[in-house]
This record gives sequence, structure tokens and C-alpha cells, in this order.
Amino acid sequence: VVCRIVDVAIGGGSNRFACERLRMWLGLTGMVAVVAALVFGGTAQAVTVNLSPAWVEAAQYSGLGAAPDAPGNTVWNTEPIRASVFGPNDGTARTQPNLLASDGSATNIGWTITGFQNDIGHISPHPGKALFHTSYWNEYRDAPAGQLEFFGLNDAEPHDVYIYSMAKTNTERYGGEFTIGGTTLSTDTIPHVHDAFVEGDNYVKFSNVVPSGGSIVVSMEEYRVDPEWGKAWVVSGFQIQEVPEPTSLILLGLGSATFVALRRRW
Repeated sequence: VVCRIVDVAIGGGSNRFACERLRMWLGLTGMVAVVAALVFGGTAQAVTVNLSPAWVEAAQYSGLGAAPDAPGNTVWNTEPIRASVFGPNDGTARTQPNLLASDGSATNIGWTITGFQNDIGHISPHPGKALFHTSYWNEYRDAPAGQLEFFGLNDAEPHDVYIYSMAKTNTERYGGEFTIGGTTLSTDTIPHVHDAFVEGDNYVKFSNVVPSGGSIVVSMEEYRVDPEWGKAWVVSGFQIQEVPEPTSLILLGLGSATFVALRRRW
């Protein structure tokens, strides 16, 4: 069809080369458009799960976190902390299955936290970011590592994991040291920022983590922010987000575009 239009407009068979170049350009343009639509469309539909611990039944925080998400996707799960700040702990794991996604839809994703030695929760009023108001907290003189596990995940999808970690007393600040596989990241809470999420200050991000057996395990070590302060690990909340595989999207896009081009040619 393209060649017929060119022939009529320009004057016949002598312009066949120009016609073929035009058809190739249109094919490449269509290919780029298909790939772009697949990449950006897949990213927009990524499943994100949020959790904000709280001293009460309602989630402490409602809003966007550091993970990219649609403006209206502000649903946060919560797990009420049922203990005094420095109360006894019987070692029972805190766990929740079937969390809601950030858009309110149901998921099979759950989480478990273990490793408390003496402390379970900590209230640290933060006027700028309510996510840091309440945290899971452990400070017990070089205690064994804690563990945070996400389960019910799709092994075929890599995930980005965001762990928020910052607590403040009258004299000290606390963060944590977190490890997935061979990667260790920490929050140093310096500067002590309340009105923004700052990577390495009040949260860490692990990128493109591939689940194994449907789970991702985070090891949590006590971290000393200042030599004169105590050691602790703190979890003020988390986000876990599916990341569509870029290579798969590009290959799918190229295959689709090639199919469209062949149909046009024949």
C-alpha cells in the first residue's frame, strides 16, 4: 500500500528505492513504539507491597515511599506491635500472609520477622515522615542477627527491596545493617532527615533480587551509628516491588514488531 501511494504521488517505478526506504523507516518506527509500550506498560503494572508497623491497628503511614508507584497507590499494610518498648519477648516470630498491594488488590505475598532478644517496638515521633514514628527494634548487647523474610514471591520475577530504618531517642539515633546474598547495606541516619526519604540515611534499597523457593531472606545485624551510642537494628517499614525483566520485554517487543513488519510486507 505504501509503495502504491508513493508511485502515484511521485510518478512510477523509478522511485521504488525511495519507497523501500520509506517502508523500512515506518517498520523501525513501529518497532520502537511497540518496545516502548511494552517496557513502560510492564513497569507501570509492577506489584508493590508496603508495610508500616504501628502501635495501634491502623497503618502508621499512608503515602508514597521511595519505590516508584502510581500516585494513588498509597495502601500500607500494618502489624500492631503488642509489647512495651523494653518489654520481655518470648521469641515468637511476627508474621503476616496475604498482604495487600499498594493499589489495594490482594496478593499471596507475606513476611516474617525474627531475632528479637529483648525489645520489640520503639516509638520515635517524627513530624516530617510518619513512617519512622514506630519501628521494630532490637538492642541487646551484640545479639545474634535478626531475619526478615518475604515469602509467596514469584521466582521468575526479580524484586527491588526497600527497608526503612531510623529511630531516635533523646540522645541517640539508630539504624541497621542489612544483608541479602553477598550485598550488605546500612542506614547511618546522618543527617537525620525527617521530610524526605534518603537512601543510605533512612532506607536501603536492594535492586533486582531474585527469589529462591518463593522467598527473599534479609539478615539484620546490629549497627552502631556513633562509637558512643548503643548498637541496634531497626525496621521502620518496607516495600517490595516486582521488577519486569528488561531483556524479556525487549525480546518480546522485537518479536512482535518483526511479526507486524512481515505482515505489512506480505
